[in-house]
Amino acid sequence: MMKMRAISLIFLLAFGIPLGAQSIRTTVDALVRGDREYFNKNFTPEVSLTIEDQEQVVSKPEAIQKIMDFVQSMSIRSGKTIHEGVSKGKDSSMGIGSLLADKSKYRVYVSFKTVEGAKLIHELRFEKDIL
Repeated sequence: MMKMRAISLIFLLAFGIPLGAQSIRTTVDALVRGDREYFNKNFTPEVSLTIEDQEQVVSKPEAIQKIMDFVQSMSIRSGKTIHEGVSKGKDSSMGIGSLLADKSKYRVYVSFKTVEGAKLIHELRFEKDIL
């Protein structure tokens, strides 16, 4: 059994699959779960947050609270990744996801930047999408 785990780990590392890396997929999953701790670990100290055309730069705790309030009010059923990209210098990346709720659908735009070696979310936008 231990040998099989080691082989699986080597396989994952050999093909460059990032273990625990921040991505649009992990962010969308955290939104679906309402995972406050994920955002606490993965936000920059200030976050540019846009929810339905109301854009603001807020502190990490305020951004987390606004996002939790927003996603809890939506009753999210599922989420998916639409697109991911990395800048030429590889110091930032972005992604687009989709959230499907009971009565609405949202596009989610996430921008990451590298801060002291960690890939953190510095911008998060939610735009209502047509069902």
